[in-house]
Amino acid sequence: MCCILWSISNKALYSGDIRLFFSFNSTKMKNLSLPSLFFLFFFCLSFSGLSQTGAVYIWGGPNSTGAEYNNSTFNGGLNDWTTEGVLSNGGVVDSAIWHWTADGSLKGAYWSDLNTIESPTVNNGAVGFDSDFLDNAGNKLVYGTGVAPAPQTGTLTSPSIDCTGESHVSVLFYESYLAHSAVTTLEVSHDGGANWTTYSIPYNDNGKTESNAWTYVNISNTAANQSDVRIRFVWNGEYYFWLLDDISLIQSPENDLAIADYDYPFDSYSQPSITGQGCDTLNFGFAINNVAQIERYNVVAKVEIMDSGGTLLYSDSMTIDTLPADATRFEAAFGDGWLPILDEGAYSFTYSVSDGQTDFNQADNVVTRPFVISHNTFAKGSGDAIWYPKPASIFQYGCGTFYNTCDFDNMTNGLEVVVDSFGFMVSGIDMDSLPHASVDAYICEVVDSVVGDWIELGHHSFEFTDNTQNETMLWITTFEDSTGVPTHVRLKPNSRYCAAMNSLAQNQAQSIGFGWTKDEHNAPEQALVLLDGQVYEGIQDSKSVPHFVLKLKFLVNTQLPKLDENAVRLLQNPVDDVLLVDLSFAQQTDVHYAIGSLTGSLLQVGQWTNVQKETYSVNTSRLPTGQYLLRIQTVNGVATKLFVVTR
Repeated sequence: MCCILWSISNKALYSGDIRLFFSFNSTKMKNLSLPSLFFLFFFCLSFSGLSQTGAVYIWGGPNSTGAEYNNSTFNGGLNDWTTEGVLSNGGVVDSAIWHWTADGSLKGAYWSDLNTIESPTVNNGAVGFDSDFLDNAGNKLVYGTGVAPAPQTGTLTSPSIDCTGESHVSVLFYESYLAHSAVTTLEVSHDGGANWTTYSIPYNDNGKTESNAWTYVNISNTAANQSDVRIRFVWNGEYYFWLLDDISLIQSPENDLAIADYDYPFDSYSQPSITGQGCDTLNFGFAINNVAQIERYNVVAKVEIMDSGGTLLYSDSMTIDTLPADATRFEAAFGDGWLPILDEGAYSFTYSVSDGQTDFNQADNVVTRPFVISHNTFAKGSGDAIWYPKPASIFQYGCGTFYNTCDFDNMTNGLEVVVDSFGFMVSGIDMDSLPHASVDAYICEVVDSVVGDWIELGHHSFEFTDNTQNETMLWITTFEDSTGVPTHVRLKPNSRYCAAMNSLAQNQAQSIGFGWTKDEHNAPEQALVLLDGQVYEGIQDSKSVPHFVLKLKFLVNTQLPKLDENAVRLLQNPVDDVLLVDLSFAQQTDVHYAIGSLTGSLLQVGQWTNVQKETYSVNTSRLPTGQYLLRIQTVNGVATKLFVVTR
């Protein structure tokens, strides 16, 4: 069944079919949270503080006083700012306006406290455009019933500001922003509002910011040396909100470089050491924004790989002789890449950009991300999840995650590696939905993704019995083949697999949310989405994938030949921190070993080379008290020994 369901148009999002996907989401199915789904990654200039380091204020800001301070920070209200409703779909146009909020929060049906703006002066109020509340008056099930149905256009206009003598002017502001289908712009006038020049807000293009985001827009072309400057913020579209606070004018920074986007070079956040990591050369790269838009010289872009102890394992750099003033996105690509051969452990990679000058916002000059070489776990993320519910009008909804294996067969002398368990996170968005819901888990081998050739290796149906919102990992430990017979899901070297979940609800109104990784910045082709039989491999601009985890084990009841009984002896049993293994073979041979639970779940792997008659020690200090299996594997056969750890 899996190979049928998941083989339809798997490249649709790279073709004209993308418009079908967008049109599906552009309807009133707001509970899908479109911007979160399509634009899961958003890199913003953000940190909290009383003022921005190095900022030279022209108007407003934390050290201003009187009316200027009140207007800049929305102290107690809109003060001298004005708001105007320009458009509403069938409602009262004059109601499509911005409102002052005392605590930086709003009232929309899709509002979350996590979105409350974290500006330095939020305690004295902020201002926001509450699009979905204006549309539905707080009822997410009834659209168009509010005072100003969406789409709306509403403006927020400042009082007159004197920029005489200022040749470089930028608007700096804090924001918290989430949009379904909306465009936000900044407009500037220097003639009392008779004419307006429109400026884009690049960091809002992704449809979402963090709640403590701040950015600035260079308006020098309109405002420099003008005595009557007015700025206005414009919301145009529908759903959800835009919060603003601490709006000021500053002298445009001369040096502000930023890492705007980057590649997560590893196929998986966590890769089992037993399946190998060296089958793909890692390619590094990131995009640089010249935010201040002033020409920079000798800009150094760098990548570094380190282990958990801070030891540098790999580095590469490039120098950009001249970064043009208009380089809002310069792609930095590095050399020939790196082929990793790493032991189990925690690692990190770091991207950085610098030109040796003091940077206006140093927080966005460095990105450090973790990755893990594990003993048994495939995972795309570290465990933090975000939730995407099944849209109410979609009957069939599913998603999947891809994993690759390297040449582990040679590395392990044929150790039979199978899936021990399939972990997933799911939530009942409507609290009473889970008792009526079920999901089907599939593991498939991808033979040819281009033509949609997939082989189902195993599946399992999971039924929910309560309405608890599950925010922890659930595990499937048994699998059946396509005829319902219990089976083991075996993994092969140099292969690609898909772990997938499919939801066929009995009631189309049910809302099931799968957990997706939180900003692990994966490549789009690592994710798969199923909507009523249509499969999309990758979501445009997405940086997240379903949080599905595969844990591995060796097959305990193996049919491989057995080694001679005297070839492997344990010199003591029980053990505490060290297991002594005595090996005796007729000739030198390479030996691979694995320690597992009584069911074979992998806990530790290793190898010894050119072994004939030797005694080796295996570190067991991290194993809790209990019973374990030691699997010894050579080209001639296997031996399995039971040992006990006591503390």
